[in-house]
Amino acid sequence: MTVNSVEERILAAARYKLNMDEKVIQAGMFDQKSTGSERQQFLQSILHQDGDDEEEENELPDDDLINEMIARSEDELELFKQLDIERKKTETQSRLIDESELPDWLGK
Repeated sequence: MTVNSVEERILAAARYKLNMDEKVIQAGMFDQKSTGSERQQFLQSILHQDGDDEEEENELPDDDLINEMIARSEDELELFKQLDIERKKTETQSRLIDESELPDWLGK
């Protein structure tokens, strides 16, 4: 997948919805024993933890980081960098759908 691909947006929306479902169900503490303050405290801890996790998840690797991850030698790293430069020079509009072309119902 590419950095701005439609698939990436769909996966992000699915992750968001799963996280919201998890928060609602877990924070509900539907065990008939939990108090309102316990529920609120638990929800606060989930939200705080979720904020930390989202920062790590939302960091998409750029071309340089991907090159470093897949290069097996310095020569190969330089080759990948050169290929990226050539790609950017000749890059035309992507054949993939753009985010602005997505239907509204597909968003969050």
